[in-house]
Amino acid sequence: MNTQNGSVFDKDGNPLTDKDGNFINPEDVVKFPNEHLYDFRGRHYEGSVYDSDGKSIRESTSTFGTLGWGRQKSQEADSDLEKTGFIVLGILIAITIGLLIFLYRHIRNNWQLYKLSLQTGLVSGAIAIFICLVGMVEIFSKRDMIEKTITLGQFVLLATSVVAGFVTSRTASSLFGKNKLVQRLASGLLAGLFTGTLIALLVILGNKVNLRAVFLNASPALYDLLTLKKGIGNLWVLPTVGAISGMLGAAYLLLPKLFSRPINRGLTFVIFMALFSGLFRVVMINQGPGMEDVAKFLFGQSGLTLSGTIIFFITVVAITIFWNNKGRDIQTSISRLPKNGQLSLRVLTFALIAYIVLGLPLVSGPFIAQVIVTVVLFILMGLGLNITLGFAGLLDLGFVAFYAIGAYTVGLLTSYGPFGLQHVSFYVSIPIAMLIAISFVPIL
Repeated sequence: MNTQNGSVFDKDGNPLTDKDGNFINPEDVVKFPNEHLYDFRGRHYEGSVYDSDGKSIRESTSTFGTLGWGRQKSQEADSDLEKTGFIVLGILIAITIGLLIFLYRHIRNNWQLYKLSLQTGLVSGAIAIFICLVGMVEIFSKRDMIEKTITLGQFVLLATSVVAGFVTSRTASSLFGKNKLVQRLASGLLAGLFTGTLIALLVILGNKVNLRAVFLNASPALYDLLTLKKGIGNLWVLPTVGAISGMLGAAYLLLPKLFSRPINRGLTFVIFMALFSGLFRVVMINQGPGMEDVAKFLFGQSGLTLSGTIIFFITVVAITIFWNNKGRDIQTSISRLPKNGQLSLRVLTFALIAYIVLGLPLVSGPFIAQVIVTVVLFILMGLGLNITLGFAGLLDLGFVAFYAIGAYTVGLLTSYGPFGLQHVSFYVSIPIAMLIAISFVPIL
């Protein structure tokens, strides 16, 4: 039998490996990764496998054999892997301990910041939960602020986080100074984060406990809205969006007035147009085919379109910037006009306002006209309360009687029903109703 150092032979003296321990015919060998087994494919070995000194390495009568030196190498590899794993684990533990120590010292040194953010975030989160449980989010979600982008319910929740960041940043500026930009941004971010976390906890609690026994609006539909219909696995969105919104609210205070005022007015105008988009859409559609195309481009079925939002925002921002730069010059030019010119300008302005107010019911359709009339009636009642309680200082609600007398008089004079009296025009009945209501003052 040929005995070369480092080689492995079968019982007949045929070499299986060279002197370096490599198989001579690797294509006849298959390595099993899980157990490090070797199959001498293509040959049938019934006896033992020997090393160069004739010592038996494997005792087996089967075709599949396990080489002792292969298992030994596997055990050594496993041992090395285990040592590496312990080293990596130790490094991770050390890093974790270091991070915890750093976090503890950071919180201790900035406790006022975290306390302020936590207090504001808890209050804001409680308000957000209240909004959810009273049903506002679910009801408002049926209406869009920006079509196919954000609903009114989502906007309300975002507003809580933004306001929390704004309030926290303003308070932090008095504690740390206006120049501490990082602390102010961090306070807003943390306040928004706590707000979003509380909303996420509401969803978790609602999935574990039936809250509808106490809060009827704590429904699965609410949880779907809060998780964007992706289930409890999507809860990370709530703290993330809350943190970003809070930081944006804090960042708003850092902007100079040159930018903050145009952005503020642009956002306010966009919110106003989104809330009353249905009114403006109907009015514009009633003007004809040309305006109908413009209305559908700017307004959706239940909110602004994305294009309309961008157009309104940029337009208002541009007008505000222009007025900030040229407004004082324009006001100075107007003040230098002669009195007749100033009077003509005032008359023209009031005439334009009157034209819009009187013409709006005619172009808005019957539904919008009825809504406008109802709003104006309540405004009149508020003005009457302001006269008796605000100016006179009398807690007297008797003025409602005169309000009712005038209303019934107008109804009797203008109605075409069986109780109608004269069927006069609405505008003719107004002064008559006023005189009749005044005549009841001595009686009442």
